[in-house]
Amino acid sequence: MTEFGFIDSIKDLFAPLPDNGFEGIGDDCAVLPVGRGESLVFTADLLTEGVHFLRAATTARELGRKSL
Repeated sequence: MTEFGFIDSIKDLFAPLPDNGFEGIGDDCAVLPVGRGESLVFTADLLTEGVHFLRAATTARELGRKSL
């Protein structure tokens, strides 16, 4: 499954929820209403070795910082 296929499957799970004026699931972030005018912001991203970092050139500390 690709990243966008995974996003689409999650989008389908949350489709029944009202958007309450918020934009829903996107590439790296989603805003989901939880009631009483409040919302949760969920964010995630993918770090792929050889694409976003090189193991031989990146320390564990640098990779941890990048992921945060």
